[in-house]
Amino acid sequence: MLPPASRQFSGIFISYRRDDSAGHAGRLFDGLSDHFDEDQIFMDVDHIEPGQDFVEVLEKAVDSCEILLTVIGKHWLLGAGRTTRRLDNPDDFVRLEVAAALRRNIRVIPVLVQGAVMPRAEELPEDLAPLSRRQAIELRDQHWKTDIKRLINYLEKVLAERAAAAAQEAERQRLAAEAEERRKAEEAEQQRQREAEEARAREAEKERQRKAEEEREAEESERRTREEAAAEEERRKLEEEEKRKSEEATAAKAALERKEGEAEQERQRAAEARRTEELERERLRAAEVEHQRHKAEAAQRLMLEEAAAAERRRLQEEEKRQREEADAPAVPLAAEEQKHRDEETQNRDVAREAAAVEQPRKEPESQKAERPPDEPKPPETTPFAMFSMAAPASADNNNRVVFIALGALVAIGIIAAVWSAGSNGSPRPLSENQIAAATGTQPTTQTASLPLAATPTPSPTPEPLPTPDKAAFQRTLNAYTRTRIDDPVWGRTTLREKPKVIYGDLNGDGAEDAASSYCVPAGRNAHACELAVFINVKGKLIHADTFDGNNGIYAWALEEVHSINAGKITCIARGGDDGLDIIQKRFALVGNKLKVAQ
Repeated sequence: MLPPASRQFSGIFISYRRDDSAGHAGRLFDGLSDHFDEDQIFMDVDHIEPGQDFVEVLEKAVDSCEILLTVIGKHWLLGAGRTTRRLDNPDDFVRLEVAAALRRNIRVIPVLVQGAVMPRAEELPEDLAPLSRRQAIELRDQHWKTDIKRLINYLEKVLAERAAAAAQEAERQRLAAEAEERRKAEEAEQQRQREAEEARAREAEKERQRKAEEEREAEESERRTREEAAAEEERRKLEEEEKRKSEEATAAKAALERKEGEAEQERQRAAEARRTEELERERLRAAEVEHQRHKAEAAQRLMLEEAAAAERRRLQEEEKRQREEADAPAVPLAAEEQKHRDEETQNRDVAREAAAVEQPRKEPESQKAERPPDEPKPPETTPFAMFSMAAPASADNNNRVVFIALGALVAIGIIAAVWSAGSNGSPRPLSENQIAAATGTQPTTQTASLPLAATPTPSPTPEPLPTPDKAAFQRTLNAYTRTRIDDPVWGRTTLREKPKVIYGDLNGDGAEDAASSYCVPAGRNAHACELAVFINVKGKLIHADTFDGNNGIYAWALEEVHSINAGKITCIARGGDDGLDIIQKRFALVGNKLKVAQ
């Protein structure tokens, strides 16, 4: 009979052939029933319901046991009264039971009865071949009880081990189930926590994204505002720079025109002054010639008068000497001493009178201007009048003669000085003081004794050369280079390096001009160097011209400005077959254009 389907059978399954060992199988069942519960022993399939798969039923029955006892008699392979072996039939119950037990690794114990022996592996079907390697137990009729007892002991041991193993397996399964439940609970809790954490993270991420989006929008708005403000400021600066450049250019042009006009006016004034000076020189030369002629005539008259006067004085003195010798011959020495004293007195008087005559001529113009209109003008004094005044009416004839002689000597000395100055054939012009001293008139103005032709014309003091404001020029240069680096194709770029600036005279006016080299964009990843010059216009450096050394015309490339010497700019460049040789190039400013110099 089959074990109940509602519970797991864990006992002993007895497999046998009825026509081979039914009696021994019954005795085995009885012997085992005395020791084990009947529920632990399964011996026969009593009933298989119609329609059931008997293979499936037998496999389930074998699968539910712990031990399978295969009772093997003498006819177990063939079957009683058969010529073919029943064991070769795939549907043989015994074959199905034993094969199912072997597949499920159930303890299979061969039980040999009737003196049978274990079949060999080659005698068994392929699925029953492992049975030949199982240890068999023999039940002998003579020692049945002993052999049964020995079998029971072995079965108890196996069942106990199975039970313990089953208990352990059950405990293990229980623990595993509990662990699995805990694991599932923990996983469920972790899953719940993860879901909650993920939900919180999603919410936080949404909040962060929202805030980030708001911040990005705020930053974008602020950036646009800054860019618009910067663009507006740049536009305003460019407009101011353009306006300033236009004003500077206009001012420079106006300054140049004004300077040219002033220079032209100065040239006209200088020409007019030279013409006026030449006319005045001719007029004074003619007046001087006329004056010298009159003065020579007066000197001749004076010489004649003085000669006559001297002759008269000689005769008078001779007459006086003769008279005195006749009147006072006793005291000649006393008269001689008195004569010397009178001469010294007369000489002192002459000196005082000469100083009195010279003082009015030295009187400054300021004193003349300050003299009241009604003040009487000092009387004109001539040498003849002076000497006539020096001799009073009551003086004796000796004093008069001395005074006249001294005056004649002074006049002759002056005339001799005048004529000696003209020893080269043409008379030398005299000063106003000399003419006044000779003629006895007052000098009108203090003029130089040199002729007008020899009077040097004072040259105007040259204006100091203007020094450029280098800080203002740096701002101008920065603004100019910004206009150069705004590439219409690649957009705004930056200078590769700071512009290099040197100063020197470029146009020969002595003022300090400037030259600068810098790099500008020449493509997406290329640069080219330019040379710009600025001319000093009244201290302000104005852009004149810019030279591009990479314009494809020349077989060299401009690198940087090096020096300014003798109005020429020396630059470092690269040339040669491979374009890497260091060479020098010179530029000159022709007009306002840069040209390559030799």
